[in-house]
Amino acid sequence: MTVAHGFYAEYGDTATRSGPLAREALVAWVPAYVTGVALVVATAVAVPVAAVQGVQAKRDRYEATPGCDGDTDAGPLSGPAKKVLERAEAEFAALEHPGPFTGGGSSGLDGCESYLDLYEDTDPRPAYQDALPDAGWTDVTLDHGVLRATKGDQGFRLRHREAGWTVWIGPQGGTS
Repeated sequence: MTVAHGFYAEYGDTATRSGPLAREALVAWVPAYVTGVALVVATAVAVPVAAVQGVQAKRDRYEATPGCDGDTDAGPLSGPAKKVLERAEAEFAALEHPGPFTGGGSSGLDGCESYLDLYEDTDPRPAYQDALPDAGWTDVTLDHGVLRATKGDQGFRLRHREAGWTVWIGPQGGTS
């Protein structure tokens, strides 16, 4: 409105009567305003849709199980750590997980720990309480919010940290 007012205040034909001038302005300016409004509405719809699709694309890149191989800039871990991590990877692969893994965490002689990618209101403990016994884990216990289980000489732990839920698998007595 302000643009039209300013334009006609500067360039308008003072000899034109109000009716024809109003029709002229309507024909000249409404398409521009409609286009502007359409762009604003399209942006208001497109930006949230693009944000949701972007986050989903990021989530789709996450792994179904954590990569516990211990690859570093110097190459993969070897020796005793390699065997520990191979066992942890096999145990992770044998479990049904309630979400993908972000790749963050740690790997070493004490096992493998990684962050689950879950929606904020998702509690993974019930899913693991069902999945662990099905995969041969025993002594499934929930104590102070931490879910633990054993399978032979392997341990499992699910706990909530500031950055989210972590899952650890490694030798019994591992420090992770």
